[in-house]
Amino acid sequence: MTKFLVCVVSAFWCLSACAQSGEMKDIAVESEISALEHSWAAAQKANDASAIASLLAENYIEVLPDGSLMNKSQVLDDAKKSKYQTIELSDLKIMSFGDTAIVVGTFDARHSDKDGKPLQDHERFVDTWRKMPDGKWQCIAEGNTVLR
Repeated sequence: MTKFLVCVVSAFWCLSACAQSGEMKDIAVESEISALEHSWAAAQKANDASAIASLLAENYIEVLPDGSLMNKSQVLDDAKKSKYQTIELSDLKIMSFGDTAIVVGTFDARHSDKDGKPLQDHERFVDTWRKMPDGKWQCIAEGNTVLR
């Protein structure tokens, strides 16, 4: 009976440790993805297309609020032309699933387009990140919708 209790307690301890380890891993991933999202916003504000390029997968695709699509090169070209005064990310919700992470958040920005026309964005976004074979996280897709 004593051996049985020791086995049960040991099994419970192992399962508990594994569950906590998984939760710790999720927290680490969520923290890393949050930092990448904020790095992206800072690079966008600074018109640093090379910093943005490293965050986006080669086959990155973005769905704009009007339903049109942009690929990585179009996004980088746009990043060089837009002039942001402010960018704020808020209400980030990050969920990780192994080598994939989904971020839902709010993007608020004041900026001007390539012609100098002032613009203001208030959008909800969904970003999909994937841990690449080299261990680096990159965004593979983004979707945006205007909040009214």
